Amino acid sequence: MPPSDEDNNVSEGAHERASEDPAKPERGQFDDLFTEGPGGGIHLVEDRLGGGTLLVAHENWRFKPWAREIGRLVRAGAIGAVYNITFRMRPGDGQGPRAYLDRQPYFQEMPRFFVFETGVHMIDVFRFLLGEMTGVFARLRRLNPAIRGEDAGLITFAFASGA
Repeated sequence: MPPSDEDNNVSEGAHERASEDPAKPERGQFDDLFTEGPGGGIHLVEDRLGGGTLLVAHENWRFKPWAREIGRLVRAGAIGAVYNITFRMRPGDGQGPRAYLDRQPYFQEMPRFFVFETGVHMIDVFRFLLGEMTGVFARLRRLNPAIRGEDAGLITFAFASGA
């Protein structure tokens, strides 16, 4: 079964970051809300805000217009069988000693960075477009010494769809 619009991807640390403030506001916004596993966001909201709170996650790249259109074309069979998919990115703000300091300075201190902060978005898009993954190979590396975690990598997936 292909992933639905409601699927999510999560990673480490947000529960601890968000739980540092003992106040329980009626509404809350957590920048880069990531947790250890599926359902972690639900537990975070229950612990931090109490039950019955609406959790809205944004920046899910599968909802970007280009991903929606590619998904529509793939499902319509307009481009034929998909054998592979590629994404390349090197953001300019991730280079040099001031990497990410102007927008998201905590990026420099993350012990695991590339997959958890950027890769996760493309992993989700790939699942949206091609279905569940059955295998993964990754070679990650650190190019910028100002960033604690890996900031570059090559990741290859196998999909149940054959892509």
